[in-house]
This record gives sequence, C-alpha cells and structure tokens, in this order.
Amino acid sequence: MIDKRIKTWNDYKKSEKGDGMVDLSVKSAENIQYMVDQITAKLRMVNTGAISPEHFSTSSYEDLKEIYELVIRKNSFSPNEMEAIAEELGNLRK
Repeated sequence: MIDKRIKTWNDYKKSEKGDGMVDLSVKSAENIQYMVDQITAKLRMVNTGAISPEHFSTSSYEDLKEIYELVIRKNSFSPNEMEAIAEELGNLRK
C-alpha cells in the first residue's frame, strides 16, 4: 500500500513539473525555449521568428533569465520598455 502511494505521489510530482513547474536554475536549451516562449507571449510579440530560442546560448542564460523575470513580474509595458526589451534580446543573440 505504501509503495503504491509513493508511486502515485511521484507520478503526481512528475506531472506537476510538466504542467508549468520549470527549474530555471538549470541552464538548458529547454529552459531557454521556455523563457523565450513566455517572453514573446507576455509581450505579444508579432515577429517571434526574430527572437527564436535557437538564437540564444547558455553563455547568455543569466541575462536572458533576468529579462524573463522582469517581463513575468510586470503587468504592462510602455512602448519604450518593449523596445528596450527587444533591443536587449537582440544584443543577447549568438
């Protein structure tokens, strides 16, 4: 019975992680993909091809993470802020 509960709990934790729980302390291509997707969605960027996850490397991971955290924290952006964020993302490209 205990083994079954543990298995069920482990399955739950795995599914929870797959449902939006991302460990951004790990530098990975998957996390870069996640952050870029979240940034472009939150900013409602039209030209998402200009900011593609393939354009970023793990060497710029911390800078990308800072931008991601800023974007996720704010509710709205002025046109100047959006332009500055897009420019910073452009500067981080490989």
